[in-house]
Amino acid sequence: MPTGVGVRSLVEAVSKKRKAQGKDLKERIDNLVGRGFLTPLGAEILHKLRLMGNESVHEMKIHDTRVLGTAFDVVEHLLLGVYIIPKESRRIK
Repeated sequence: MPTGVGVRSLVEAVSKKRKAQGKDLKERIDNLVGRGFLTPLGAEILHKLRLMGNESVHEMKIHDTRVLGTAFDVVEHLLLGVYIIPKESRRIK
């Protein structure tokens, strides 16, 4: 299975964990903006990952390692911004 599918799955998992509303991942990503979890630019980037995942699963497209490296960086920042930084920032007094 192409790696892009896994990247898309991580975005899907975050949207589900944060109870984003919408009939599909596109709407759920947009919902995360309205709820303050993402900036509009962050959503635009996640939409690119969503489309990359769609290409991977439906067309079996293999993306080059530079593109995948960037995708991993984006997912890492997503996880940091949604889970780690908010939790750790509670320690700051």
